[in-house]
Amino acid sequence: MNHAKLYVAAEKYQIQDLQYEVCSNMDRMIGISLDRSHSSDVNGFLQALRMINAHSFDRQNIARKLMVHACVMNLRKLQGQPAFMSLLREFGRLGADIIGHRDLECGVLGSWFCSTGCDDNGRPRCHHCGALFNVEHAWAKRHEGWWVCDHCLNECQPICATCAQRLDWIERGITG
Repeated sequence: MNHAKLYVAAEKYQIQDLQYEVCSNMDRMIGISLDRSHSSDVNGFLQALRMINAHSFDRQNIARKLMVHACVMNLRKLQGQPAFMSLLREFGRLGADIIGHRDLECGVLGSWFCSTGCDDNGRPRCHHCGALFNVEHAWAKRHEGWWVCDHCLNECQPICATCAQRLDWIERGITG
């Protein structure tokens, strides 16, 4: 909350170096506070979000952009907070900026990407028998390095259907 107050003052008096320094510190603190499960940490973030949205002069400022990005990346955690939902109702532009953010993939939690960067970002295959994993199985096992194949019953790693190299799950947008 103190960082948000300091940012608003630095913006008011147009002290850009201080604005950047405060945002750098806020970025570190937001990551720490939203990674914790303590409600006081999330409440502190929400109070700072309110301060930036209510008292900042420039709606395109770097602190607001930083906080909108943090909201997008932690939306699953925040959407269960009544105070966050209240903020979205109070500051309609905040909700619009979150919904319109480039990193928000509505309902899509991520994608499979081939470690070689080939164009096949489809479903993974078993590295023993080559069978495609069904979508639900592949999504459920996305964070596990080794799976049991339903077809050959071997433990296997997911591989790319095109080049047979390892596939990785890359989180996007809504996480958690």
